[in-house]
Amino acid sequence: MIKHPSSIIWLLLLCLSSIGLNAQSEAQVRLLGIHSNGKALLRWAPTDFKSWQQGRDQGYRLERYTIWNTGSTLSAEQILASKVVLTTQLLPQPVEVFEAMSDTSNAAGVAGAALFEDSVQVSVGTGDPFVRALSLSEQNDSRFGLGLVAADASFPVALAMGLGFRDNTVAANSVYEYRIRFYSADTTQTSAAWLTTIDTRQTQSLPALPAPTTDVNVKQVLLSWSKQGLDMYYTGYDVERSADNGSSWQKRNQETILPPETETALNPNAVFYTDTLESESVTYQYRLRGHSIFGISALGTSNNAKSTPAPLAEKPSITDVARETGSKLLVKWSFPSGLNAQIKGFKIYRSPFVDGPFVALSSLTAATAREYLDATPLHTNYYQVKAVDVHDREYASLALLGQPEDNTPPVQVAGLSGQIDATGLTLIKWTHNPEADLSGYRIYLADALEGEYVQVNGETVLANAFSIQVPMNTSSEYVYFKVRAVDFRDNLGDLSTALSLKRPDVIPPAQPNLAEVEPVSLGVKAKWAPSVSTDVVSHEVQRRSILQTDWTTIATLTDSLSGDQMTLDTTLRDAADWEYRVVATDEAGLSSTSATVKVTLPNVKRPALSAVKAESTIVENKPAIKLSWEYVQDPLLRAFVVYRAENGGPLREFQYLDAATFLPLGQVEQGRAYYAWRDTQTKSGENYQYQLVAKFLDGSASGMSAAVTKSL
Repeated sequence: MIKHPSSIIWLLLLCLSSIGLNAQSEAQVRLLGIHSNGKALLRWAPTDFKSWQQGRDQGYRLERYTIWNTGSTLSAEQILASKVVLTTQLLPQPVEVFEAMSDTSNAAGVAGAALFEDSVQVSVGTGDPFVRALSLSEQNDSRFGLGLVAADASFPVALAMGLGFRDNTVAANSVYEYRIRFYSADTTQTSAAWLTTIDTRQTQSLPALPAPTTDVNVKQVLLSWSKQGLDMYYTGYDVERSADNGSSWQKRNQETILPPETETALNPNAVFYTDTLESESVTYQYRLRGHSIFGISALGTSNNAKSTPAPLAEKPSITDVARETGSKLLVKWSFPSGLNAQIKGFKIYRSPFVDGPFVALSSLTAATAREYLDATPLHTNYYQVKAVDVHDREYASLALLGQPEDNTPPVQVAGLSGQIDATGLTLIKWTHNPEADLSGYRIYLADALEGEYVQVNGETVLANAFSIQVPMNTSSEYVYFKVRAVDFRDNLGDLSTALSLKRPDVIPPAQPNLAEVEPVSLGVKAKWAPSVSTDVVSHEVQRRSILQTDWTTIATLTDSLSGDQMTLDTTLRDAADWEYRVVATDEAGLSSTSATVKVTLPNVKRPALSAVKAESTIVENKPAIKLSWEYVQDPLLRAFVVYRAENGGPLREFQYLDAATFLPLGQVEQGRAYYAWRDTQTKSGENYQYQLVAKFLDGSASGMSAAVTKSL
């Protein structure tokens, strides 16, 4: 009967050959190999239960081909001729072999059970992870998965299972290709093969193992090391210990130590092992031995561990910090006198903060000391007393506050400066006070220099700067700040000299009043009253057509104005509806606008087009007629309309030329432009007559131009 291990740790490997229990892939077998010490070491693993069962029952055929030798690559014919059949039908060893191996190898017991027993069961305690895994896995998957895990854990077991091979016949300076396939008695059929290459010029080496970290607590030592970068090389570890300075080493773990499945948050790559230190007088050395799937291992460097006596059961306790003459402080503490023989003495520490950092005030006192005089205390002192035992371990008391007498306030704060932005966000700064016991600052605000100053910071300000959002919609042009310092004993310094900051102007000026707009013989007359705000720097009288969105400034006045004003606009000559307004702008660039007043100018006759000509031309090898004319440049021009008559017939609207896209070709003279357009809808032998009209945005139009004719 195969002996089952009482603690199956191999399950935790979860198939270190990267083969999942239920994984499916195109390949049925994965083959790996390395060269080590003049031998080729081969390992393979089926990728699912069906393939594992076929290999177990039928066996494997392993072949070797030489593809490179003595400095040259072999030809295809030479490679085929170099074929060596290493195994014709490699099957698992008989059950008796695994029974014998299971006496010293847990992996052999697992492998034998997976190969030969009807049911893979292990009689162990219900807390064993192996039992829990079996209860959650189907029988075939467990048999397949545990068999592969056992092979990964021990190369001799892999050889016995028919999942590994050691080739002792390789030559140096050669490259071999190994092929493995399932055994078939039918030699006429070639089954699929899986390949790997081994170069005997290279020897597999394992990465260096770290020395384990040792954390000793009395007689218990916790060893830890990082698995990062080692997982792909090592399937498990042994911890070895020496008690004679490295002359001999003993394995401490009964089962191979496996990297944990789950990672801890504090140290996600750590592997741990706990051991017991039997003797207090011996310095032990620890080292690691790592194992790979090919049966080769590596040793790491060592680290020391020595047991320590149990810690003291008591710590010092500060009972009082008393004020002495001359601002001195006397620190008193209690500690059991029965423990005096187990300590070297005490150390006294001090910090201005309850959480430290603490600075040593004294060297080691006598073991009988129970008080210490601090001749030069700080304004705020937190004291801590540490007992030092004969093994140099320290035992710290809780911190206790002590303060000397202090009635001296901080000096007056100076050097205030600041600025306010347009939103009211205010930043003030000042020179930092020099007091060592300075607690911070208090900030006060008022709307008048001699007004009531109100504290605006809830908590003491530690920095020498402060920001606040001040209200802007107020009649007060300035805001005033004062700052005072306060120490840890709540002594208040004098208020600083007031800092005055001018609020940015965010209120626009009062509106000007546009009272009347009327057409007169010389143009348009506007009567208006200026803004009454005192910070106004300019007034602008503006005009636009009701068909336009942009305003045109016709007059700008920068003088200080009072009383009614009159502005005459002599630049209009077009009959249309117009709008007027007055804009006032202050020193801050803020502006306000009067109400808009509308006025209508009498209709003015638009001039007709001049210099109209019709000429024959060719467009794309077809006859056409070119029309050209001149016209005044006017911003209200909307379009030209072309009228045409054919062979003496009636004149009809023929083409609409939008002024936004139909642009002049040039200027004839100041204020007059030249236009041209081609009529391509013409026929040879026909007679055409043309006239044109200009239309404007205000609804007016020019008269009809003189008629021109042209025959083709």
